Amino acid sequence: MPAPIWPSVKGEEVPVSNFDEEEKKDQEYRKELVELKKVRQGKAPNIFAQEREAEAAAPKAPVTFGQKLSNFWYHYRGVVAVVVILFGVAGFFLWDVLSRPEYDLTTYLSASYPMSIMQEPFEKVLPQYAGDLNKDGKVLVGAGAATIKAEGERVDKQFQTANQMKVMGALMNGDPILFFVDDVSYEYMFDGQYFVDLTQYVEAGGKNTAQVKGKRFYLKGTELGKELAKAAEISEEDFPEDLSLVFRDTTDLDMKNDEVKKAYEYTETVVKNLINGKKTA
Repeated sequence: MPAPIWPSVKGEEVPVSNFDEEEKKDQEYRKELVELKKVRQGKAPNIFAQEREAEAAAPKAPVTFGQKLSNFWYHYRGVVAVVVILFGVAGFFLWDVLSRPEYDLTTYLSASYPMSIMQEPFEKVLPQYAGDLNKDGKVLVGAGAATIKAEGERVDKQFQTANQMKVMGALMNGDPILFFVDDVSYEYMFDGQYFVDLTQYVEAGGKNTAQVKGKRFYLKGTELGKELAKAAEISEEDFPEDLSLVFRDTTDLDMKNDEVKKAYEYTETVVKNLINGKKTA
């Protein structure tokens, strides 16, 4: 029952009715009952059920090793791929450095005719006249090659320039110091300015005295020339007449450096053996 209302009397407090507040509470209560009834009848969404479904659908943290690995790969596969590539490149360069042969003797072949076909024959024949410089139980020779055409010949300018730079770089750097050249390359390489006079290496009774002319030792007709022709599978008649050995002098070489001095003296001995037909193996 609503509280009674008294007329206002001066000097006295008048009780205030709480009917409206109680009516509001009663309406909220009835509303909650109706909503609950709808939930039970399936006519209204079940908030608690929705929350449980959302929790079930949410991705769970990986538990097993396989799940953790799969999760890691999913998020970091790009990083892993980059790291693998970098390690692969580093491994290749390391392998290339460690597996690169250590040559006892290096030389350079330069002529107006293709010398690339002569690289392997030189690398097979020259070890017979050389020694084991690095004491690894074997004699290895490395031969570089370039083709330099004579002026006036039709040639690709870029190709010609690239080969000229290679030959000139080898000559000026002093690595290698042993060359095999034809007339065109000899003239291009300052006309023999940096090469020594080979007559000083001719021994009495040597086999190839006639083939040594100043700073050049011509190979055709010598035992060395015949061996190179055979290794290249060409006839002795077809072997180039102007192909010759030249040996660099010590100009601009740091002969105070023990390694440089040792390499020069070693190559000088090889030159003597080649000119006089002396084999070491």
